[in-house]
Amino acid sequence: MMKGRGMKSTPYAALALAVSYSAPFVAASAAQSAADQVASDQIEAVIVTAQRTGAQNQQKVPIAISVYSGDELSRSVSNTIKDLASRTPNITVSQVLTAAQVYIRGIGSNNVAPGSDPDVTEQIDGIYIARPSAQLQDFIDVDRVEILRGPQGTLYGRNAIGGTINIISRMPSDRFAAENVLTGGNFGLIQEQAYVSGALIPGELQASLSANYESHDPYFHNIVPGGQSVGDASRGGLKGIVRFAPSDQLELISRADWSSYREHPESYSELIARTPFPTLANSIVGNYAEVALNDIQLAIGHIGGVSEEINYHANDWLNIKSLSAYRSDSFSLTNDNDSTELELQLSHQAEQEHGISQEVDFQVNTEKFQGIAGYYFFHDHDRQINTVALPPSVIIPPVAAQFIRAAPLVTSTSNAGFAQGTYQIIPRLAVVVGGRYTSDDKTFAQSANRTSLNPRTNGAELPGSPIAFGLTGHYTGVTPKVGINWQITDEALLYASATRGYKSGGFNFSAISPLIASFAPEKVWSYEAGAKTDWLDHRLRVNLTGFVYDYKNLQVSQLVGPGTFSIGNAASATGKGAELELITKPSANLQLTASLAHLEATYNNYPAASVGSAIIPYVPDKTCTTAPSGSTCTVNAADKYLNGSPRFSGFVGADYNLSINAAYALSLHGDYAYRTRAFFDPSNTLVQSQAGYGLYNAHITLLPTASFWQVELWGKNLADKRYLTTTAASGVVPDGYAGDPRTFGIRMYTSFR
Repeated sequence: MMKGRGMKSTPYAALALAVSYSAPFVAASAAQSAADQVASDQIEAVIVTAQRTGAQNQQKVPIAISVYSGDELSRSVSNTIKDLASRTPNITVSQVLTAAQVYIRGIGSNNVAPGSDPDVTEQIDGIYIARPSAQLQDFIDVDRVEILRGPQGTLYGRNAIGGTINIISRMPSDRFAAENVLTGGNFGLIQEQAYVSGALIPGELQASLSANYESHDPYFHNIVPGGQSVGDASRGGLKGIVRFAPSDQLELISRADWSSYREHPESYSELIARTPFPTLANSIVGNYAEVALNDIQLAIGHIGGVSEEINYHANDWLNIKSLSAYRSDSFSLTNDNDSTELELQLSHQAEQEHGISQEVDFQVNTEKFQGIAGYYFFHDHDRQINTVALPPSVIIPPVAAQFIRAAPLVTSTSNAGFAQGTYQIIPRLAVVVGGRYTSDDKTFAQSANRTSLNPRTNGAELPGSPIAFGLTGHYTGVTPKVGINWQITDEALLYASATRGYKSGGFNFSAISPLIASFAPEKVWSYEAGAKTDWLDHRLRVNLTGFVYDYKNLQVSQLVGPGTFSIGNAASATGKGAELELITKPSANLQLTASLAHLEATYNNYPAASVGSAIIPYVPDKTCTTAPSGSTCTVNAADKYLNGSPRFSGFVGADYNLSINAAYALSLHGDYAYRTRAFFDPSNTLVQSQAGYGLYNAHITLLPTASFWQVELWGKNLADKRYLTTTAASGVVPDGYAGDPRTFGIRMYTSFR
């Protein structure tokens, strides 16, 4: 469905237009000449700060890392971390309600509720983003994104058992700069991205302000007459940075950001198996372009925070850094989660979270030794209210109709000390030794009740209600790392490492009994070896990584009934795989990119994995017991694949710069990403999976030689492939979350300096 639409009359739109002559949330060098675009015949060096001891060439960093510059993000219309998954080896990013669900090499979690933490952490300018509901905020004024694959428990800690996504903002400039990006497209897309930067006191005090606003019509048409379609956008945000450097030794960086949204999300809205009773939804099973919903889905949220970074250059070999931050995240979500036009199940969630963090680092850089040691503190307060209404219906008899409410309160406090160093024992050969000790304390206060929706006893409390109990948990983890790096030549690095990852234990947010409320920490040993090489005078880059994972007490979360999560510890699991990344530049005008990833991530010993009530008919090898409340089924998940773990994924892309004449050049880009079948439940039933699929993207940019503007035509998912990013078995029907359809448009860059 395609609609034309102007910008909505909202405060976000007014704000975005008021900050005129600004910048994309990601850098776009509109004034760069065509000659500069095609000048180099070598692969560009990429500078990262992943090792936290200063800037390094990505090819010298002995970990698996993918980096995307702000300019690259802008040209590819990559707005959130979801847009980077298809081009990054062994990473899967989907959306659960308003939250991110990230898996790297099979490590991840589909539980986004209080009591549990993400397995893949996100840091914005070094500040930990505690809740998955804040991990999908739009990129605003980003210099680059670094995706570190594999456990990062030593340097990053705080449950970085699967990996870390670092989002690094641009620093304010001493010279005035103003940039603006205006995008229009199908589904009525309007996006405004703005940036202004300059010196308040030249050479000493600089500041920048950036803004982002996006609006588009729903991606998924509701076939119910008069029903609200879903998958639209109406969101905006601001970011401000002030840098004060009164001397060569001292630097203070103050940051503040705020964003807000009011949208109708596609939230497990796709029926993925026919119901046994007549519905409109049965007519669109497998469609993934339409939905059948009788209730409005509405998400309203706010995300923001402030931070202060202090850098002190004590001498030539010692730097001291302090990072202090406060962050908050709140949302309210109404969700028609039965995926049909019938009144079967309606849920509501509201969450308010806020936390503080403090980190102090000592960074040492000498000729033979580079290292960091520090202390980290984190405290978080998270309150959520969850309700599920199960009225009398074709599948719920009046006697079983009920209203479920759970209001957990979770507080978390974490203290950690860490150190890691790299010592060059002989020229070109270095050893890495590091470790972190983490102490986590959590408290869990549950308040829940169940009331009848039976017309005869409407509002009466059901047996066992109300429910109130409290629990505490204390967890500790030691995460060492040892490695060896051999810089064979200036263009070839070999490395090997053994790293331990740790994720603290927690609580089932919907638990109605303390006996099933808690789960233990999960741990993993990761063994990794790799090579980073440049060939043919930096015209060919070949990076290869191999890894083996050994999991213990892997935390697995499943939706097993209406409003009920089950989180348990699988006994053990194993992951192994390889990642090949290639870049070649046959000429100054042409660059080719490719990657291929293989992953075998399976449960070793998981004899009683819960089976969601909605998929019980589809699991042939289940074991069930019958009780007055219904059947409870489990499955032996040994040798079955972990969630979100396709065996193969690949990416190919091409960039070609073409000079038209002395005044203009063209930049052409096309790419294709493919991944094989992935399962979203330990049962590995086909109904809870997505078959292999591929996505095509492209963009073409007109680059004037001596001007302040650029124009780009872009398209994503050009073949309009319909697919699922995740699924659920929420207790009524199996349903799924669909990927975005084909989108395309035009983007105008302007820049003033």
